Amino acid sequence: MKKIILSSLLACSLFGMVESKIKDISVISQDFTNFAIDLNDTFAKHNKEFLERYYKPWDENFVVNRFNFEFGARYIAKKTYFGDNKQEISSSFKEKITLNTNPSAFPSVYQNGITTRNTNCRVMPTNKPFFYDFKNNGGGYPFDYLQNSLLHINTPIKVLHYSLDKAFAFVETPYVSGWINSNDIAFISNDDIKKLKNMKLITPKVDDVSIIDSENNFISKAFIGATLWKNENEKVYLFRGDEKNKAIFTLTNQSKDEFAVIPELPTKENLAKIAKQLYGQNYGWGGVNENRDCSMLLRDMYTPFGIFLERNSNMQANEKKEEIVSFEGKTSEEKIKIIKENAIPFATFLYMKGHIMLYIGTFNDEITIFHSFWSIKTLNKGRHIVGGSYVTSLKPGIEMEEYDHENGTLLDKLVSMRVIGITKKEQKIN
Repeated sequence: MKKIILSSLLACSLFGMVESKIKDISVISQDFTNFAIDLNDTFAKHNKEFLERYYKPWDENFVVNRFNFEFGARYIAKKTYFGDNKQEISSSFKEKITLNTNPSAFPSVYQNGITTRNTNCRVMPTNKPFFYDFKNNGGGYPFDYLQNSLLHINTPIKVLHYSLDKAFAFVETPYVSGWINSNDIAFISNDDIKKLKNMKLITPKVDDVSIIDSENNFISKAFIGATLWKNENEKVYLFRGDEKNKAIFTLTNQSKDEFAVIPELPTKENLAKIAKQLYGQNYGWGGVNENRDCSMLLRDMYTPFGIFLERNSNMQANEKKEEIVSFEGKTSEEKIKIIKENAIPFATFLYMKGHIMLYIGTFNDEITIFHSFWSIKTLNKGRHIVGGSYVTSLKPGIEMEEYDHENGTLLDKLVSMRVIGITKKEQKIN
C-alpha cells in the first residue's frame, strides 16, 4: 500500500498535479455573464484606426527601422542565459547566431508578405531557447527570452531581410518585429492587397478552429485574434503559399457563422462568449506552444471588437495617454476607490510592471480581474504555479501559508489603469 501511495505522489509531482488551485478560482464566480455589460459605442473611436494599423506593414511609405533589427544582438550580449539543458549558453554560440543575422547586408529585401501558418517571431534567428538561471524566479520554462510572440496565420508582414543560412526572415508585423521561419511566409501582390482591403476582415468566434480548403484538405489551425476575409457572397478566404512562396488567395470550406466581422458589437453577450473561449487556457510566455501570456490574451480578446492593441503589457497600458490614470503615490485604499468609481467592466486595463489585467467588475464588493499568469511568489524565492487564464481578485493566493507578503499583492504593485475609449477628463478624475 505504501508503494502505491508513494507512486501516486510521484506521479502527481511529475505531472504538476500537486499545485492546488488558489482560493480565488474556487470562490469567485468564473462565469463572465455575471460581469459583462453592454459597451456598444464605447470602442467606436478605436474602431476607426484598427484597419489602418493592422495593415501598416503593407503601407507603401513604410519606414525601415534599423534599431529594431539591431536590438536582438544587443539583447543577448549583455546578459547570461541558459539553454534547455540548464547549462550556460556560450559566447561563441551568441556570436554564431549574431553573425547569422548578416547585419552588414540589412535590409536586403523590401517586400509585402503574409504568414501562411501560425509561427513564432524570435528575437534572434534561432529556435533554441534562452532562459535565465533556472535557480531564480523568472528563470527556466516557460520564460524563453528569445520568444517575442506567436504570429497568427495570415498576419500582414513586411519582409526586410534573410539570415545567412536563409532559414529565417526578419519581418515587421503590425505589432512586433523579429525573425520567423522563412518557410512560413509568402509574398503578396499589390493587386491582392487591394482586393482583400475591399473585403470584410473576420476572426474566429471559437478558439482553435481547423481551417479546411474547398477540397476538404486541412490548412491550419486558427485562433481568436487570427484574421481571414469574407467576400460579398459570404465565402471565407485566406492566403497560403505556393512552391515559390507566392501568396495564393484560397477559398476555404468554412461557414461564415464561425467568424465575427471586425468590429463585432461589444454587447455583454459577445464579450462574455469571447472571454469564455479564452478562459482556463494554459499560460504561454510570448505565445509559446500556441498558448497566451497576459498581453496576448488581451490582444486576441479585443481583436474581434476592433481594438488594436500592441503586443506587450507596457505598451498596451501606456499607449493612449489621454486614457491613462496613474496610481503614483496612491495608497491601496485610494487605488480601490478610483477603480470602483471610474473603471468600466471589460473596458479597463489594470497595469503593474510586467503584467496587465482586465477589470471585469466586482464580486462581493471586491475588485475582480481576468488575466493569464504563470505563478504566485511564495516564501524562500519559491513559486506556486497557476499557469493559466482565470478570474481572480487583486490578491490571488494570499490565503496560502507560504504566500510571500513582503513581495506584495497585485493591488500593491498597480501603477496605472487605462479605460478604453474614455478619457481621464471624461471620467472627471483629478
